[in-house]
Amino acid sequence: MQAQDFQQYLRRTVLVPLVLLAALGGILLWQLSYVVGTLRGVDQSERVIADAHLLLQLTVDQETGLRGFLANGDEGFLEPFNQADKNEAAILAELHRLLADDPELQGSLRRIEDATQRWKSYANDLIALRRSGRSVNADRSIAVEGKRRMDAVRAGWGSFVSTAERIRGSRIEKSQSVTRRALILLGALTAAVAIVVVALTRHRMMAISETYTRHLTAERLQSEEARSNREWLLTTLRSIGEGVIATDPQGRIEFLNAAGEELTGWKQSEARGRPVTEVLKTFDEGTGLPIRDPAEFIRSRQSHGAQVVVSVLERRNGERRVIDESAAPMLDAKGNLRGIVIVARDMTERRRAENALRSSERLALVGRLSATIAHEIQNPLDAVTNLLYLIEHSEGVPESAQGYSQLAQEEVGRITQITRQLLSFNRESREPVPVNLTEIVDSVIGLFGPKLTASGIRVTKKYDTDEKVLGLPGELRQVFSNLLGNAIEAIGKGGEIQLRVSAGLDWRDFSRPGVRVTIADNGCGIPKQAQTNLFTPFFTTKGEEGTGLGLWVSRGIVEKHEGTMRFRTSTDGHWHGTVFNVFLPVEPSARASAGNAA
Repeated sequence: MQAQDFQQYLRRTVLVPLVLLAALGGILLWQLSYVVGTLRGVDQSERVIADAHLLLQLTVDQETGLRGFLANGDEGFLEPFNQADKNEAAILAELHRLLADDPELQGSLRRIEDATQRWKSYANDLIALRRSGRSVNADRSIAVEGKRRMDAVRAGWGSFVSTAERIRGSRIEKSQSVTRRALILLGALTAAVAIVVVALTRHRMMAISETYTRHLTAERLQSEEARSNREWLLTTLRSIGEGVIATDPQGRIEFLNAAGEELTGWKQSEARGRPVTEVLKTFDEGTGLPIRDPAEFIRSRQSHGAQVVVSVLERRNGERRVIDESAAPMLDAKGNLRGIVIVARDMTERRRAENALRSSERLALVGRLSATIAHEIQNPLDAVTNLLYLIEHSEGVPESAQGYSQLAQEEVGRITQITRQLLSFNRESREPVPVNLTEIVDSVIGLFGPKLTASGIRVTKKYDTDEKVLGLPGELRQVFSNLLGNAIEAIGKGGEIQLRVSAGLDWRDFSRPGVRVTIADNGCGIPKQAQTNLFTPFFTTKGEEGTGLGLWVSRGIVEKHEGTMRFRTSTDGHWHGTVFNVFLPVEPSARASAGNAA
């Protein structure tokens, strides 16, 4: 084939596909612009729904802060109220901007704003009354009015979100339809272009291929062999879950696989040429001192094989992980050192699993010990009960002594009940039953009655609902006993505890009704450094007197009932205290109920 013919074939072979591809690209760009437009509408609906949920959450936070302030006059509880007021304007402005072309949602939003302003006016009036020293909690008409206004706000947001979700669904359907049409068009056009290109270029390409096949065969075979070897090596390195680092004889990094990049935080392009001690910065697990350079160790002890150590790795971002590190020399045919290979395995999760196993063993030991103690004291308690009964019914016993005997029998009965609960704690098989949380809380207060009286602690109760929840009474009584006991210990002598039982909605799903129990105290508050570990097993701020299991067990019981537990606390010198909120759904799901029964 002459050079002129070759150039002509080449021009035709290249030009025709380019023209067809340009036309195909123009059509695809047109379709893509249409798809992007529909997706932008979906994204706008998502942002509207997200902003609506955020504004509703801010309103709920304001209501919660208002209740806390009205309960004890603590200005700290108004922080969510004031902060939400500041954030609300920006979010509303964003919503109005997003809904500029939607009159229906604009009107709904303005009605919600009016309802919110009416509730805020009511809330500000209550705040002013409370600051003036008046008590507003006892006035039922004020509470009813506040609930009516807040229900109007929530109903408005519910209608708003439903409409927005309907619009989003319509836009999603439209987007999917446009996308399907674009894909069908893309497939059809691609097939058409392929057929045309193949038909026009087949003969020309065959002539060109036959001309150059003989010249390329040898080079192709060599290239395939080299590529096969390279792919084999890369596949092997990618399949290794440990970090692999290769250095030159001086300890400068030449290779770092993907696992090594994730482990150290360094990219291979950034690590290449750096000393291994800069990228793999390790310290002794016991002493915290830097570990000897593995390259130096290998150079000095080649005949002793690999160096294997467990150490602490400091990643590039400062995070520390426990690793199992091994280093071995790479030798050439003459035995000379060509480099060093270091393999590092992340042992952090394994250490955490070991620690969790030790904690589980401690919990099992505590359970066995509690059951043993309860079993051993059961018989002496029965004997004491019988003796007290005989004293009470013996002739000649003074009436005052009989009264004391009755009180002693009641206290021994409580101890007996506790021991029985300990014995049946891990094998309770009762099915969930409707439970009145007001009665549960009252029974817990009665249990702590003598301690409250001796400490001079005032208890304020407010029961707004008699709604029952489905659960296990013994376990729920244990939850509120732990929370009330912690509040009493936090207050010490004097002070006040406020208890409230009210109807509410799940924080995670506003369509799910339930009962909320609030226990607030004006104790010293929980230190900031202890808040993150508050629900960790065996973590306690009470020293030798605490077990560190109360809150952990309580949260487990609440989650078993598909509820939630939250707390707020302040250690401020003037306004201090802690508020625990426990929400329990009226009816857990069928799955959870079956699990409780089992």
